[in-house]
Amino acid sequence: MYQPTEKNTEDRILMFIKMKGSVTIQTTATELSITKEGARLHLKNLLAKDLILEESISQGKGRPSKEFLLSEKGLAKFPNTHADLTVNIIQSIRSVLGESALEAVINERENKAFLSYSNSLAHCTTLEDRLYQFASLRTSEGYMAEIIKINSNEFYFIENHCPICAAATECQQFCRGEFSNLQKLFGEWVSITRTQHIIEGANRCSYQFKVLKPE
Repeated sequence: MYQPTEKNTEDRILMFIKMKGSVTIQTTATELSITKEGARLHLKNLLAKDLILEESISQGKGRPSKEFLLSEKGLAKFPNTHADLTVNIIQSIRSVLGESALEAVINERENKAFLSYSNSLAHCTTLEDRLYQFASLRTSEGYMAEIIKINSNEFYFIENHCPICAAATECQQFCRGEFSNLQKLFGEWVSITRTQHIIEGANRCSYQFKVLKPE
C-alpha cells in the first residue's frame, strides 16, 4: 500500500486528492497549511509528472475554476493488490472447479473476515467506538477508511481506496460478502445503505449508517 511521508508535500497532496476525488489550489493550501502560491507550484510539478489532471469547472459568470484529480499514473500510486494474479486465480477456479467452488472460497473468506473483525470489536462499548475501530482495521488493510459523523444517529463509513478492486470487478461476490459483513457487524444497531461504489465508477465506496436503536 502506498504510504506518503509527512516530509514529502507532493505525496501528501496525492493522498489528499485520493481522499477527496478532486481539489482546488485553495483547498490544497488550506489542507497542507501552505500558501496558495506554494500549493500552485506543487500542483504544477505534479501536472508536469503526469500524476494529476487539471479540469476547468464552469460556475456561471466569471472565469471557470480549476480542479485537480488523479491521472491513471497517479492512481497507480495506490495499487490494486496483486491485481493480475488475483484475477487469474479467480478465473482458474471458475474454469477448473466451477462457480460453486468459487462461491465456497469467497464464503470462507467472508466468514474468516467476520470472525476477525468481531474479535477486534468485542471490547467496543458503543456504536461510534465500533465504527471508528472498524475504520482503523480497514485502513490497516489498505482501504483508506474514514468515518464522517453527521449527528449522533447518522454516520457515513467511507473507503477511499479498494485494494481488491480488480478481484471485485471480476467477481462481484466479493462486494456482496463485504456488505454482508457490514450487516452482520452493525445491522443490530443501524440500517446500512451503500451510496457510492467504486466498481460502478465512483471514486470511493460510501455507506450511510442510520441508527435504529439510539443509545
